[in-house]
Amino acid sequence: MQTRSTATAPLYQFCEACGREFPIVDLVVFTDDEGDPIYVCEDCDRAAADEAREALGLASPARPARLPAQFVRVNTREYVRSHGKPPRGRGLWAFRVEVDGAGGTRTYERMVSGSYGEAKRVVVAEARDRHPDASGVYIYALP
Repeated sequence: MQTRSTATAPLYQFCEACGREFPIVDLVVFTDDEGDPIYVCEDCDRAAADEAREALGLASPARPARLPAQFVRVNTREYVRSHGKPPRGRGLWAFRVEVDGAGGTRTYERMVSGSYGEAKRVVVAEARDRHPDASGVYIYALP
């Protein structure tokens, strides 16, 4: 007869740098020489996280030069609801860009002229380059 362990990981943990409690998914986990986990929150000052890494003898993670494409989503729902068809053709295209990051959500609008495909490529590339450490970028084609 097999037995199944019912032990679960804790949902909240304290940050080693600032002492505040966070959901476990919002923490960066390092291991010390004995293999025990050390938790550091992303909201802490970068210096505190770097200090914790130094104490563990770990190198600082390289920041991506560009946000990976899987974190960027383009949504045309508002455009389709307004015009009854998907965006296409040439013209002046307006996009709303919402950037999710450690400091909250930032929103700005961007207008690009040309074909829809060209305009979308420009806005996506610009968002990936401007926000490499964002947790997600949502781009909406505006009517």
